[in-house]
Amino acid sequence: MVNKSHKMRSGLSFSVWIKHQPRIETWQIANQIRTIADAETQSELMASTFILSGLVLEESAIQRVLRMDILEESVTYQLIKRQGLEQGLEQERSLIIRQLGRKVGQLPTNIENRVKQLSFAQLDQLGEALLDFASLNDPTKFLSEVDINYADDPDE
Repeated sequence: MVNKSHKMRSGLSFSVWIKHQPRIETWQIANQIRTIADAETQSELMASTFILSGLVLEESAIQRVLRMDILEESVTYQLIKRQGLEQGLEQERSLIIRQLGRKVGQLPTNIENRVKQLSFAQLDQLGEALLDFASLNDPTKFLSEVDINYADDPDE
Protein backbone atom coordinates (compact mmCIF):
# COMPACT_ATOMS: atom_id res chain seq x y z
CA MET A 1 0.00 0.00 0.00
CA VAL A 2 1.36 3.39 -0.94
CA ASN A 3 1.16 6.11 1.66
CA LYS A 4 -0.38 9.49 0.86
CA SER A 5 2.92 11.37 0.85
CA HIS A 6 4.31 8.97 -1.78
CA LYS A 7 1.20 9.44 -3.91
CA MET A 8 1.46 13.21 -3.50
CA ARG A 9 5.15 13.16 -4.50
CA SER A 10 4.32 10.97 -7.50
CA GLY A 11 1.57 13.33 -8.59
CA LEU A 12 3.76 16.39 -8.12
CA SER A 13 6.66 14.73 -9.95
CA PHE A 14 4.31 13.93 -12.81
CA SER A 15 3.01 17.50 -13.06
CA VAL A 16 6.54 18.94 -12.92
CA TRP A 17 7.64 16.45 -15.56
CA ILE A 18 4.77 17.47 -17.86
CA LYS A 19 5.43 21.16 -17.28
CA HIS A 20 9.08 20.93 -18.28
CA GLN A 21 8.53 18.63 -21.26
CA PRO A 22 5.46 20.11 -22.96
CA ARG A 23 6.16 18.45 -26.30
CA ILE A 24 6.31 14.94 -24.96
CA GLU A 25 3.84 12.60 -26.63
CA THR A 26 0.95 11.08 -24.71
CA TRP A 27 2.06 7.58 -25.65
CA GLN A 28 5.44 8.25 -24.03
CA ILE A 29 3.70 9.36 -20.84
CA ALA A 30 1.46 6.28 -20.88
CA ASN A 31 4.47 3.99 -21.37
CA GLN A 32 6.26 5.68 -18.47
CA ILE A 33 3.21 5.28 -16.23
CA ARG A 34 2.99 1.58 -17.11
CA THR A 35 6.44 1.06 -15.58
CA ILE A 36 5.17 2.10 -12.13
CA ALA A 37 4.86 -0.97 -9.94
CA ASP A 38 2.20 0.32 -7.54
CA ALA A 39 -1.20 -0.26 -9.18
CA GLU A 40 -2.96 2.50 -7.22
CA THR A 41 -0.38 5.13 -8.16
CA GLN A 42 -0.39 3.89 -11.75
CA SER A 43 -4.17 4.15 -11.88
CA GLU A 44 -4.25 7.68 -10.44
CA LEU A 45 -1.53 8.92 -12.79
CA MET A 46 -3.31 7.34 -15.76
CA ALA A 47 -6.48 9.17 -14.72
CA SER A 48 -4.59 12.45 -14.40
CA THR A 49 -3.03 11.93 -17.82
CA PHE A 50 -6.43 11.16 -19.29
CA ILE A 51 -7.94 14.33 -17.86
CA LEU A 52 -5.04 16.54 -18.92
CA SER A 53 -4.86 14.94 -22.36
CA GLY A 54 -8.54 15.66 -22.80
CA LEU A 55 -7.73 19.35 -22.88
CA VAL A 56 -5.67 19.04 -26.07
CA LEU A 57 -6.33 15.69 -27.75
CA GLU A 58 -9.25 13.99 -29.46
CA GLU A 59 -11.00 11.21 -27.52
CA SER A 60 -10.04 8.56 -30.08
CA ALA A 61 -6.35 9.47 -29.79
CA ILE A 62 -6.47 9.25 -26.00
CA GLN A 63 -8.18 5.86 -26.06
CA ARG A 64 -5.58 4.46 -28.47
CA VAL A 65 -2.78 5.37 -26.09
CA LEU A 66 -4.13 5.11 -22.55
CA ARG A 67 -5.34 1.85 -21.06
CA MET A 68 -8.96 2.33 -20.08
CA ASP A 69 -8.91 -0.64 -17.70
CA ILE A 70 -6.28 1.08 -15.56
CA LEU A 71 -8.10 4.40 -15.77
CA GLU A 72 -11.40 2.84 -14.67
CA GLU A 73 -9.80 1.63 -11.42
CA SER A 74 -8.79 5.14 -10.37
CA VAL A 75 -10.52 7.06 -7.61
CA THR A 76 -10.74 10.06 -9.95
CA TYR A 77 -12.55 8.09 -12.65
CA GLN A 78 -14.93 6.54 -10.11
CA LEU A 79 -15.75 9.97 -8.69
CA ILE A 80 -16.47 11.43 -12.13
CA LYS A 81 -18.53 8.39 -13.07
CA ARG A 82 -20.55 8.53 -9.83
CA GLN A 83 -21.24 12.24 -10.33
CA GLY A 84 -22.40 11.58 -13.89
CA LEU A 85 -24.71 8.80 -12.77
CA GLU A 86 -26.15 11.00 -10.01
CA GLN A 87 -26.78 13.82 -12.50
CA GLY A 88 -28.46 11.40 -14.90
CA LEU A 89 -30.67 10.05 -12.14
CA GLU A 90 -31.66 13.56 -11.08
CA GLN A 91 -32.52 14.46 -14.69
CA GLU A 92 -34.64 11.32 -15.03
CA ARG A 93 -36.50 12.15 -11.81
CA SER A 94 -37.20 15.63 -13.12
CA LEU A 95 -38.43 14.27 -16.46
CA ILE A 96 -40.76 11.74 -14.80
CA ILE A 97 -42.23 14.44 -12.54
CA ARG A 98 -42.88 16.70 -15.56
CA GLN A 99 -44.44 13.82 -17.49
CA LEU A 100 -46.66 12.89 -14.56
CA GLY A 101 -47.79 16.52 -14.27
CA ARG A 102 -48.72 16.62 -17.94
CA LYS A 103 -50.47 13.26 -17.77
CA VAL A 104 -52.54 13.60 -14.57
CA GLY A 105 -52.33 17.30 -13.63
CA GLN A 106 -50.58 19.15 -10.83
CA LEU A 107 -48.85 16.70 -8.48
CA PRO A 108 -49.12 17.10 -4.73
CA THR A 109 -45.79 17.74 -3.00
CA ASN A 110 -45.87 14.36 -1.26
CA ILE A 111 -46.07 12.56 -4.64
CA GLU A 112 -43.20 14.65 -6.05
CA ASN A 113 -41.11 13.95 -2.97
CA ARG A 114 -41.81 10.23 -3.19
CA VAL A 115 -40.79 10.16 -6.87
CA LYS A 116 -37.54 11.94 -5.92
CA GLN A 117 -36.74 9.01 -3.57
CA LEU A 118 -37.16 6.27 -6.18
CA SER A 119 -34.20 4.24 -7.40
CA PHE A 120 -33.25 4.15 -11.07
CA ALA A 121 -35.07 0.83 -11.58
CA GLN A 122 -38.20 2.15 -9.89
CA LEU A 123 -38.11 5.33 -12.01
CA ASP A 124 -37.81 3.17 -15.10
CA GLN A 125 -40.91 1.21 -14.07
CA LEU A 126 -42.81 4.42 -13.31
CA GLY A 127 -41.77 5.88 -16.67
CA GLU A 128 -43.40 2.96 -18.46
CA ALA A 129 -46.45 2.77 -16.18
CA LEU A 130 -47.29 6.47 -16.47
CA LEU A 131 -48.16 6.01 -20.12
CA ASP A 132 -51.34 4.28 -18.94
CA PHE A 133 -52.20 6.70 -16.11
CA ALA A 134 -55.51 8.54 -16.36
CA SER A 135 -55.82 10.28 -12.98
CA LEU A 136 -53.87 11.23 -9.87
CA ASN A 137 -55.01 7.97 -8.30
CA ASP A 138 -52.78 6.01 -10.68
CA PRO A 139 -49.37 7.40 -9.57
CA THR A 140 -50.56 7.24 -5.96
CA LYS A 141 -51.42 3.56 -6.37
CA PHE A 142 -48.17 2.87 -8.21
CA LEU A 143 -46.11 4.49 -5.47
CA SER A 144 -47.92 2.55 -2.73
CA GLU A 145 -47.17 -0.69 -4.60
CA VAL A 146 -43.53 0.33 -4.99
CA ASP A 147 -43.39 0.84 -1.21
CA ILE A 148 -44.72 -2.70 -0.67
CA ASN A 149 -42.26 -4.19 -3.19
CA TYR A 150 -39.43 -2.13 -1.73
CA ALA A 151 -40.11 -3.56 1.72
CA ASP A 152 -39.92 -7.09 0.24
CA ASP A 153 -36.64 -6.42 -1.64
CA PRO A 154 -33.83 -5.17 0.64
CA ASP A 155 -31.38 -4.95 -2.29
CA GLU A 156 -33.45 -2.35 -4.15
